[in-house]
Amino acid sequence: MARGGFDSVTRRARTSGRQKLGWLMLAGLRAGVSAVMPRPAVIHARPAPEVAFLVEAAARRRAARARSEALLSVLAQLEAKDRGLA
Repeated sequence: MARGGFDSVTRRARTSGRQKLGWLMLAGLRAGVSAVMPRPAVIHARPAPEVAFLVEAAARRRAARARSEALLSVLAQLEAKDRGLA
């Protein structure tokens, strides 16, 4: 892109076969290493205080379902009323 003046509209970026092979080998190496190595501790770390409330809300699935079921019930009642069934 730099050699083309950062113009991605009129010129197409190209990658040589050697570069493609290098990227493929790197991806394979990373995939192999991730299958052998233990998971990083960051995945299991406590959430940052700024986003902890989001994590807690996502963990409370039952409450979210109850609200969505209540909403669907109200919408069904309104539709029945519009159709003159209730």
